[in-house]
Amino acid sequence: MLQSLILENPVPSELERILQLLGSWMQSREDCLRERAVWCSILLLNFVATKIKLDEASPFTRLGHLVAVLGIRCGDPVKAVSSKAAEGVHHLVSIAWRHKIAQLDRKNVECTEQRNKEFLAAWSPTVVLNSPSRIAEVITSWH
Repeated sequence: MLQSLILENPVPSELERILQLLGSWMQSREDCLRERAVWCSILLLNFVATKIKLDEASPFTRLGHLVAVLGIRCGDPVKAVSSKAAEGVHHLVSIAWRHKIAQLDRKNVECTEQRNKEFLAAWSPTVVLNSPSRIAEVITSWH
C-alpha cells in the first residue's frame, strides 16, 4: 500500500510525509512496534531506491529529520531494529544522493557513475551502523 502511495505521487515530499507518519511508531517504547515501523520504512525506501525515480525538480525538505529518526534507531537495543535502521539510512542516503546527482546533471555538472558507486559503497549499512552521525554531516554538506 505504501508503494502505491509513492507511485501515485513520486515526489520527495510524499516520501517524507509517509516516513514522518511512520516516525512516531519508530519512537515507540514497544520493541515490536519499532521493529515493524523500521521494517516498513526500509521496504518503502528500498522500493524507491531501486524501482522508481522521484521528481528531480522537487526538493527534499525534511531529509535531515528523516536521517535523524532512522539514525537514532541505529542505536536501538533490539538488534533487528538497529540493523534494519542502518539499512534504511543507507537506502535514504542512496535516494538523496541520486536526487542530488540528477539536479547536478540538470545544471551540467558532471558526476561519473564510478564516483556514484564509490560514494554509496562508502555508506553501506555496516558503516552507517558504526557511525550514524557522519551521515548527517554528509547530507548537510550537500546543501
